[in-house]
Amino acid sequence: MKRLLPMFTVAVLVAGCASGPVPTDTFYHLPVATPSSGNQLTADTIFVRQFSGEALYLDRAVLYSDGVDFMMKRHRYHFWSDSPPELMHDAMVDFLRDAGAAGRVTDEPTPDAAFVVSGRLLAFERLAGSDPIRVRVELELKLDRPRSPAAPLVERRYHEEITAASGVMPDSVSAFADATRRIFDRFLADARTAIN
Repeated sequence: MKRLLPMFTVAVLVAGCASGPVPTDTFYHLPVATPSSGNQLTADTIFVRQFSGEALYLDRAVLYSDGVDFMMKRHRYHFWSDSPPELMHDAMVDFLRDAGAAGRVTDEPTPDAAFVVSGRLLAFERLAGSDPIRVRVELELKLDRPRSPAAPLVERRYHEEITAASGVMPDSVSAFADATRRIFDRFLADARTAIN
């Protein structure tokens, strides 16, 4: 019996090694959301505050749902290059700059900002239980004037669900970028209506 135990241990270790390579971590950037159209909202400065998010979204793991509305899981080997609220903040800054929305768009606090954009990430996950796979993005976005007691010019929740081209993760990342661009386009249209 004592001789069988070491042989059994070796057999288990060899079988474990034969199961294939261990998956490696893969990191994804959110592609830049290119505006559908560009028009200047203001010649002044727009300041984009850091975005916040539910605690679940402060981690970099790509989240998914198997179809149960109240349950989320995280991928073990798929990660965003930054936390989703930070990705969305950076994407908004780039989007507004690419759209030529203002004389200056900054993510640094500045006393000369005429408008402030803030956001809160409410959903950013793959819907893996659907066939085909979809992604869901939901943001609460706000545009207001600093130092103004008036209500925000825009304060709204934006929601998009986009079907990925296939079940592979890079296609889901592209779907996230498409959903983000659609939300930003709608926000920019709302901002244009509110300012003009």
